Amino acid sequence: QLLTLLNGTALSTVIECMSDLLIQTNGKQPLLTTLVVDCAKSVLMGRATSTATSSLGAKPLESLLKALMQLPNLSAVTTATAAHEVDALVSITNLLQHTLMQLSTLNPSSSSRLLPNVYHVLLPLLTETNHEALIFATSQALTDITRTCLPLATAVDYAAIDGSPSIVQRVVLSLQNLFNIRYQHAWPVLLPIAGVCCQAIGKTAAEYVSQLVQVMGGLHSNRPEDEFQEQQLGVALGLAIQGMGPEQFFNVLTLNLDGAWEDARVWLLPILRKHASECPLSFFARNIIPGAKLLAVRLYMNCVCIYLH
Repeated sequence: QLLTLLNGTALSTVIECMSDLLIQTNGKQPLLTTLVVDCAKSVLMGRATSTATSSLGAKPLESLLKALMQLPNLSAVTTATAAHEVDALVSITNLLQHTLMQLSTLNPSSSSRLLPNVYHVLLPLLTETNHEALIFATSQALTDITRTCLPLATAVDYAAIDGSPSIVQRVVLSLQNLFNIRYQHAWPVLLPIAGVCCQAIGKTAAEYVSQLVQVMGGLHSNRPEDEFQEQQLGVALGLAIQGMGPEQFFNVLTLNLDGAWEDARVWLLPILRKHASECPLSFFARNIIPGAKLLAVRLYMNCVCIYLH
């Protein structure tokens, strides 16, 4: 309660001390870590301190963010993690999210540099555990982070001097790499986050997510047991259409209406109908109508063949 009475300068000092304490204990004193995290949450997430936190500088928030990401609790999570540890991880995840989002309002460049590291820490919480509370909290955190911080990272994005991937490319790759068979159990949770990623990046850097869209398109299944995953896939690709625009989206994931029947992606048409907006008529004239006419002719020919036989 005393923290709510402090001004911005004093809060900065307190947060720096909290960060040092987390680094020094390194998660070896769980009770102390929990107390520090709860205290930091009351500072950064409490309404009573909103005025004071608005005068915080970026440096203490960056220090706290780095200290949170170094906690071994996050990297050691497994399906065998105890319930009380899960509660602590949920608190750490929430604090990490709010710290990054506040840092993004103060210093977008600093938050963008740390963004790939945040994904590296949080994504395993979706793939390496089956604790529903932790999965829900992490997916919400990543969705909010992606929606809020990724557009800022796109605006200030830059590649490393040695030619390694840029900030946004690293974020996209971290998501894309999880769509392999090993993490199939987590695809329904990962898909909406990937969709928000495509939406957040938008048309300005659509080339960064083109391969991710292709990977998601390859997950389509007609099996009844994959119904929930199909729903999540529709949500993800719908968000990608909104962000990239229909023309750029279908340049990446073509409908193939003029190819073999089994290769036609007619299942994308309901998603297009639901999510396309401000789409020029020329797009439909070039991409939809010719294929629809061809499908009608092929269907007619199939009916004739069936009738003759």
